[in-house]
Amino acid sequence: MNKKIISSLLAAVMISGATTLTAFASMASGSVVIGNKAFDLVYANDAANLTEITNAIVAGGEIYIKNFEGNWISNKNGLAVAASVIPAVVYKSATQKIDFAAADTNLVVSAVTISSASDTTLKAVFNTAPADTTKVVFNVKKGTTPLAMKVTWNATNTIATLTYTSNLLEGTYTVNVFNGITDLGTSSLAITLKETGGGVTTPVDNTAKIATATVAVVKAEISRLQIDLDAANALVNALPSEVAPNRARADLITRLGAIKILDVTAPVLNAVSLTIGQPVLATKDVNGDYKVSLSGSKGTDMFTAVTLNASEKATIKISTMGRSKTFTTDDSGKLTISVADLLGSFASKDGIAVSTLKGYLAMLSGAVTLNVTLKDASGNEKATTITINAN
Repeated sequence: MNKKIISSLLAAVMISGATTLTAFASMASGSVVIGNKAFDLVYANDAANLTEITNAIVAGGEIYIKNFEGNWISNKNGLAVAASVIPAVVYKSATQKIDFAAADTNLVVSAVTISSASDTTLKAVFNTAPADTTKVVFNVKKGTTPLAMKVTWNATNTIATLTYTSNLLEGTYTVNVFNGITDLGTSSLAITLKETGGGVTTPVDNTAKIATATVAVVKAEISRLQIDLDAANALVNALPSEVAPNRARADLITRLGAIKILDVTAPVLNAVSLTIGQPVLATKDVNGDYKVSLSGSKGTDMFTAVTLNASEKATIKISTMGRSKTFTTDDSGKLTISVADLLGSFASKDGIAVSTLKGYLAMLSGAVTLNVTLKDASGNEKATTITINAN
């Protein structure tokens, strides 16, 4: 592949990489696929990774970029393509290496749980069977000493039994598992010995609990949802104190602390009031819509402003009487709008008399509705209405 094509791709990467997005069950928007490899654009834009990216291009294969609308674009002609053309890839970012299935449909979670099975064996349980067990490598150590263990698989290739030549002695074991080039992680196994009645000893470990907590942490890191973070926190905090020497619990707590929760909650309109000499509060119904009546106001009273209180800072688009205008709250979510700014030519800079407003409302079946849309910085939206009744 010539330099022109390489330069073209990297230019596209640089342009697209200005925004950070979140990875879910498919590759994140802002990703580039090169043959059977895929990269986060932030990783691809790092000058330290230029050789790796260039080598991937030179190795050949189709190149696709997932734009920030979530659409796949061919690098050949700039046209959109179906996700079905995307091959199975190994996706890489600054912090992760993840296998994705073909068609960008599934995140292949390659998880393995290590536990002790007997005095001489360890057991590795895979959540999905490796495609080729000959490519699965187990690096077992007791402390810093490597142990050679014979590996046998069950009929479905989901459980590997690691057998040592003699009893496994009390101590701390680590098992690092590779599936081809994919590092499935390292499990720490604290084995102690307890007597079981006839002088026979049985290994005891906390690996299953650590593995379960680790899977939950990975899920929270990917989704960045509060519900997943809470679930992972509960499992990590429940880990017994005896895993502390291996820092498993401390490391998981550190990873949880680094997760930035994805904002998926739309802003809510908490209160509405009209300034008619003094504040007149609107009533909120079960649907979150507001109603307010002018029946208690004198005809000579001046309606001068509307005050909105949202649950967070937001832009607020208000459409009414043929007009549409967007405002921004302060950091606390509060916004006061003058009636002149809201109604335009229907009101003077000093507001509008209640009697005049009721005259307008009489032509509108006795009420006017403000259609309100709140939108926060994360793009979450919430629509509601404010109805002003003459009586």
